[in-house]
Amino acid sequence: MTGLGGHSAELLPDEANMRLLTHNMLVCHVKACADTAGREAGVRPLNFPLRIAPEMDGVVVLETQYSKSFMLHIMKSIDYPALCHTTKELNHPEVPILPEQIPADLAEQDELLKLIHRVIFDTNIVEGELICNNCGRSYAITNAVPNMLLEEDEL
Repeated sequence: MTGLGGHSAELLPDEANMRLLTHNMLVCHVKACADTAGREAGVRPLNFPLRIAPEMDGVVVLETQYSKSFMLHIMKSIDYPALCHTTKELNHPEVPILPEQIPADLAEQDELLKLIHRVIFDTNIVEGELICNNCGRSYAITNAVPNMLLEEDEL
């Protein structure tokens, strides 16, 4: 599959893709931001998740091999509420919106696991930016690589 602007699999070697799985682990590390983002138990910090602002052709969905056992394993590492928030905010026609709650019998929910797989592994952000909701810091995404390097005064 290709994105709106015609990016194809040839332009995106596996190791260079910024999947939503990667996005689910990124946070703003600007010192002043991290100091004010909050870390209370049970409350998501204000600097996570970063808002995705893709360019017109910046979202590419490429099918990858599905493995139920791997999905069940990786779900332990996912911030699922943040992932749901991201799919709604991204609002892309090829990216499914996920249900708010994970069912207790997730291991029996093959269709849901396949939807989550499509979101975290098949959805790639190729061009655009990540924006911190707390401080407004923008991180460029170029050729599917987010530039998370901070300036000297942000350390």
